[in-house]
Amino acid sequence: MEPDYSLESLAAVDHYLRQLPAAAPEELLAIAAQIGCYFGEVARRALGGRWDTTDEDPKRWRLTFDAAPLWIFPIGMAAEAVYEGDVSEYDGSLHVVAVLEPLLARALAAMGEVDEEYYYSLTGRLETIQHVLDVLAAARAAAKNGRSRAKPARPRRS
Repeated sequence: MEPDYSLESLAAVDHYLRQLPAAAPEELLAIAAQIGCYFGEVARRALGGRWDTTDEDPKRWRLTFDAAPLWIFPIGMAAEAVYEGDVSEYDGSLHVVAVLEPLLARALAAMGEVDEEYYYSLTGRLETIQHVLDVLAAARAAAKNGRSRAKPARPRRS
């Protein structure tokens, strides 16, 4: 398959990552860097954003989205997808300004639980980013229109 930067291409990338043989960590991290750049560019094209590649270390290259003050480190997300777990020195988290952290937490909690394969997939990450951007953009629009920013979180039933 030729990489075309489409949303659908991420399913093929996820399939490729699940097929990777056990290899030396350095080799897998090199693959993560390549996949992370591809993932970041798919996300940028689909969701709108801009790269900050001023750091010499690619794992610190940041993608900031236009719709809301949300940013990611795509190579960190790819490293987590490769290893299906946290990878020291790589950041696979979603980031917002401090005032929006409670809203981010509520948006993620509202998505419910997912299985590990989906959680670490790049397709799952992109869908999560899209959902969070929608929530943050709606909150921004409500604030501009004079409505309250967000309702307090309700306790979850067990």
